[in-house]
Amino acid sequence: MQARVGGTDYTYAYSCALFASQSGSLDFDLGRRFQTLQLTIGFDNASRAKNQSVQFDLVADGKINLSEPIVLSLGESKSLSLDVAEASRLTLKVADLSRSSNDTSPSRPVFAMPTLGRA
Repeated sequence: MQARVGGTDYTYAYSCALFASQSGSLDFDLGRRFQTLQLTIGFDNASRAKNQSVQFDLVADGKINLSEPIVLSLGESKSLSLDVAEASRLTLKVADLSRSSNDTSPSRPVFAMPTLGRA
């Protein structure tokens, strides 16, 4: 799918619709074949939720956080370059931190242009 994050168009992106207090994840089999992961995280500009914050977690092999948890709000994005050497599995997690919201629109967190690099 395509996404627009922070005014930048991305040809490849993973996104989901999260309502208050929901979470989701994507799993990938890396098979210890890659060294780096580059991607941009943030919100799709088409997101209509205004007051939600989402925590992004990037986890290797179910236990190793590749970065500190990152909390972003609508309009924010962050580019990352991570070391995934020796990782067999990669899990990209998102969790909406809103306990409740009068806003009934879902947030649309995005993992944009994930690119794996080999040594």
